Amino acid sequence: MDRINELEQKIKIYQDEIHKKDELIQKLSSMDIGQIKSVEQKPNNDANKEDQQTCIKREELAALRSRVEQLCDKTLNQESELKAKSTLLTKTESDLLKLTHKKDELIAENEKLKKQLNDNTKCIDTKIAENEICNKKLNELNQLLKSEQNKTEELKKRLNKQIEEKEKSDYELTQNEKRLETFTTKMIHIFDTLLQNDEHLTINCRDEKKLEELITKAKDVVSENLKSKGHIQELLDKLKQRENENAEQKYSVNRLGELLTKNDRYEKENRDLNQELEYIRHKEKSLEERIRVLNKELIDSQLHIRELDKQLQETRNKNEKHHWINQNKYDEDNSQLFRNSLASLLQCNPTEISIKESIRKFMSEFHEQKDLCSRLEVRLSDALNRLDHSQASKHEIERMLEKTERECFDSREQIRRLETDLINSDLVKQEQRSDKLKIFSYLCKLAAKVKIDEKVASGMRFDELQEVLSTRIGQITSGEYAMLSDIQANADRVNGLKRKVKRLQDQLASREIQLGLWKEKASKLEDRLSSMNDTEMVAHANKIAAEKSAINARRSELEVSRLKEELTRLKAELLDFSDAKINVVKYEEQLSELSKLNKELEGIRQSQATKIAELTEKMELQTNEDSDNRNRLEEECRHLMNELQTTRKSLEQFQRSEREVVLHF
Repeated sequence: MDRINELEQKIKIYQDEIHKKDELIQKLSSMDIGQIKSVEQKPNNDANKEDQQTCIKREELAALRSRVEQLCDKTLNQESELKAKSTLLTKTESDLLKLTHKKDELIAENEKLKKQLNDNTKCIDTKIAENEICNKKLNELNQLLKSEQNKTEELKKRLNKQIEEKEKSDYELTQNEKRLETFTTKMIHIFDTLLQNDEHLTINCRDEKKLEELITKAKDVVSENLKSKGHIQELLDKLKQRENENAEQKYSVNRLGELLTKNDRYEKENRDLNQELEYIRHKEKSLEERIRVLNKELIDSQLHIRELDKQLQETRNKNEKHHWINQNKYDEDNSQLFRNSLASLLQCNPTEISIKESIRKFMSEFHEQKDLCSRLEVRLSDALNRLDHSQASKHEIERMLEKTERECFDSREQIRRLETDLINSDLVKQEQRSDKLKIFSYLCKLAAKVKIDEKVASGMRFDELQEVLSTRIGQITSGEYAMLSDIQANADRVNGLKRKVKRLQDQLASREIQLGLWKEKASKLEDRLSSMNDTEMVAHANKIAAEKSAINARRSELEVSRLKEELTRLKAELLDFSDAKINVVKYEEQLSELSKLNKELEGIRQSQATKIAELTEKMELQTNEDSDNRNRLEEECRHLMNELQTTRKSLEQFQRSEREVVLHF
């Protein structure tokens, strides 16, 4: 704000100075100043350079817009891919839920331990899938963060460039202010001399030369008015171009607003992800409680199995004692009956060998069931380890999410700061350009007041126009006059000067012929006077001839000197034309460089297209891998189901055999 106030004060000071100078110019124009000639100067290419700079900036803006649109298209494609993946995941989750329901219906007939084990395996699978989804979402958020960081870096680069341009413009402004101060001091000194030495023209109606000069001045005024009208039309065209540029800048500001809305939408997505994480945490807590309950039930089942083992051992000991006690009492018939009963229980032959073999088989089956229980315990421990690992990974994911949120917040603040800096720099540039245009228009008006063509003045540089005005006013004070001419009129003037040179050469030739005739006449007169005896007449005639020849010689020398001056002036104008050609060559080189930049941008676009194709291929590969993993998990679930069914059958057989043994005893 302080800088803006200072600039406004400077603008007011400049406006006051311009009003004062306009009043001085009106006073000078009210005075009659005669015989003013225009001073020739080199053309200025500042306006063309500024137009080229504006064109370059427009191209840069167009390139930036194209990049922003490409990034928007990429984000839209990524969002569509995310939606497609989310739909696939929902479908897979629904399929998994259906499978789990089917498994629950099939396993409802089994015991509580088997149900709880199956529930644990299902919960672990769902948690693994959820962890994979969270990891994918984290990777996508990291990619978005990287893209936003790249955008902030680009904006920083642009800001640095604009700061450098601002510093350059400030330096140029200070130099222009110093030059204006020196110019104003010179103008004041010159105007003081003019006010002290007032000269008025006294024009008579009989003086044809002065009347012709007035007519030529009127024609010059009419031509200057026509040129000023053309200059006004050019200024109107420039104003229209500036309005179009302002509209484009407004469009870019709207695009930035859309980007901010997209950032807000990403924030909402992050919040949704946090809510999902909290929901997952609640699920984990419920699963942990289920696992605790299952562990308790497992411990109870193990205690029950140990009690059954103790009972078996007690029954065996009792049987052995009873056998040793009743060995002598019972006869072989009883032993045979016992064998027959055992054989009937064990469903084998009543021989000792077959009974032993059946008992061995029974014990081997019992040990196998124990091994299965130990394996199931190992799997439970693995599942618990996986749960711990998933909890640790979730804590890491939460930390990463917090970091990403902080980085997003910092990046948004940086973007807002950069946008404010850009807007401030644009405003300062516009104010500086308006100041420069006002000063330049003031100088053009001053040039018009001093009777210099406005088109020629507008085509000059700032420094050159100051020098031209100082020399012009110096010539006004000293009485030497010259006319300025622009580059377009120089060609016509060169042709006219060539015609003048030819005409003067013809006049010289005619004068030489006249001199020859005069010489012949003089010779004839000398021949005539030779006959005369009076020496005085001869001397008088010789004096007259000598005086005439001297006058003709002086006239011819003056014409030759004037022609030499015109030739030197024409050479200077040709040098100006050569400078203009050099500038044209420079512009062509700049155009070639711009075409190279366009080709490089096309190459970058093609490389980005290839990268996008590679990313799509990678996404397809990831989807295939996800489908393979899902199939593998389904196969493992089926294998576990088969193992559980086998264990259930073996346990049922074992329980039946125990019941039969108990009933037998």
